Amino acid sequence: MKRAAIWSLALPFILAAAAYADDFVVIVNKVNPVGVISKQDLKQVALGKKSEWKDGTKIYFVMQEGRGVHETFVQEILHKNSAQYANYWKMAVFTGTGTPPKVLKSDEEVKSIVAGRKDAIGYISSSSLDSSVKRLNVQ
Repeated sequence: MKRAAIWSLALPFILAAAAYADDFVVIVNKVNPVGVISKQDLKQVALGKKSEWKDGTKIYFVMQEGRGVHETFVQEILHKNSAQYANYWKMAVFTGTGTPPKVLKSDEEVKSIVAGRKDAIGYISSSSLDSSVKRLNVQ
C-alpha cells in the first residue's frame, strides 16, 4: 500500500521531467570530415580540455543558454546540471585556466554559427536539424 502511494505521488514528477527533456543532436559544419565523436571527446570539448580537431584545426564550441536542450546536453554528456556547468566555467575564468564557449540563444543561432564556420561544433534540438549542418554521431 505504501509503495503504491509513493508511486502515485512520484509518477507525475517523473513523467513531467521526461516530457521536459529535449532530445539533442550534435552538429558540425557540412565540410567537417569528422562523422563520429565519442562521448568522452565531446565531454572534453565542452569542458575546454580538447581544443583541436584531429587535423590540428582549433575547435570552436558553441552552446545554448537556458533550459531544455542545454540541460539535456549537460546532463547526458557532462553528468552535471546547468548550475554546476556554469560554476565550472566561472572557476576556469577566475583561475585563468579556460575561456567559456560562446553562448547562443536558440537552435537557429547555433545552426547559423556552425554552418558558417568549418571549425564549429554545437548542439541543437533534434527537431531543428536540417541540411544546413551535419549531424555528428555520438558514441
